[in-house]
Amino acid sequence: MACHRDAWLVRGFAGLRDLPRSGAPRKLSETLRQVLCAWAQDEAYTAPQLRSRLSEEQGVQVSVWLVQSALKEQGYVWKRTRHSLKNETKPNFGEPRQK
Repeated sequence: MACHRDAWLVRGFAGLRDLPRSGAPRKLSETLRQVLCAWAQDEAYTAPQLRSRLSEEQGVQVSVWLVQSALKEQGYVWKRTRHSLKNETKPNFGEPRQK
């Protein structure tokens, strides 16, 4: 608490705000995050598909977890892509079965 008190006395409200932390720079820049969101908006890609497309087109090697967390930060909800038979056509649909 003493460090918070000292920051308050020296800088007021600005002293209570968190300062930027040290560490490694982000692997995905803001422009790459926007590109990733645009791809996710266009088609129903899985995280591994987005990661491989990012690697092929932008030359950036990242993990699937990083792709998921970047999309989650932008407000995307992640679900598993499911296989649907809704749009498949059956060749003999509506015809009686032959014995």
